[in-house]
Amino acid sequence: MHIATYLVCELGGRKIEEPLAVKGRKKLWEKLAKDLTARESKWEGWDTQRRLPLSDQEVGFVFEELHRSKSSFPPHETLSRPTLIRWNLGEPLTVANCVVMSPEDARKHEDAFRNGQSAEEFWGSQVTRAVQRRRQEAEQWMDAIY
Repeated sequence: MHIATYLVCELGGRKIEEPLAVKGRKKLWEKLAKDLTARESKWEGWDTQRRLPLSDQEVGFVFEELHRSKSSFPPHETLSRPTLIRWNLGEPLTVANCVVMSPEDARKHEDAFRNGQSAEEFWGSQVTRAVQRRRQEAEQWMDAIY
């Protein structure tokens, strides 16, 4: 996908503003998966040895392709320390129910859920619409793949 984007932009004479560094991406995915495992273990009361229902490749897909290596929330900033978390903490962890946010926002997200607020109530309609679009996109991708 990235190569195709690069070629189309090159042929169209359009410069890519922020090219992604390819080196070390697998390590980033592994770190995101490790952080997500720790968060899920704490949230669900898992043993830390339990495996995520997402593979490292699916974590990479969620981060790189689905959320374009940026925050899931408008204005979709590039985060220095991204983390993955379930959007709806009452639903199981899936590719479609996983969003990218900063660690600080993730803590706020969990606290709001603990206090009885839904993600939609806490973040508002603009953020909810952006996340819903990405969830639909994820479901379309997963339907096409499987």
